[in-house]
Amino acid sequence: MGCDPRVWFYIAALLLLAIAATGCTNIIPASQVPLADASGAVVTFETIEGPPAKVVGRLMSDLNEEAAARQIAVVARGGAPLYRIRGYLALDDEREPSIAWAWDVYDSDQHRAFRLTGVEPAGAGRRASGAVWAATDDATLRKIAHASIEQLVAFIAAARAPGALAYAPTGG
Repeated sequence: MGCDPRVWFYIAALLLLAIAATGCTNIIPASQVPLADASGAVVTFETIEGPPAKVVGRLMSDLNEEAAARQIAVVARGGAPLYRIRGYLALDDEREPSIAWAWDVYDSDQHRAFRLTGVEPAGAGRRASGAVWAATDDATLRKIAHASIEQLVAFIAAARAPGALAYAPTGG
């Protein structure tokens, strides 16, 4: 008693389809796919202007942690980094108090290669600048550090991509 060969073909096709479909159950959303590896990059944060020294110290600690998690080495000023970074943080009280931040990333020839930017809500309900800085909690600084390093990683990955320019001038 034999089976029609077409039945075996359909069974095999269904099995292959089932096996292929099982491999698709762990699809990673595009927003979570790493752009590329930035590991081994060496940077230095030369200055951070705007907030009081106490806030700068806390932010630097968070930046170092975020960079270490992405295997980016942060060296002290005077070293030989691939990129030198100068930061600027300012209070924006137009609607709700928030911290606007920007990082100018310079290459080893001191050309500005990229600008990282963002805004993070902070110190809701406090309008005096000193009060907003004093009310800036660790979670806000961690968010700024995380977003900053994520943008830096994307920039480094793009710069390392085959055929990429050494840097993309941003004027300034």
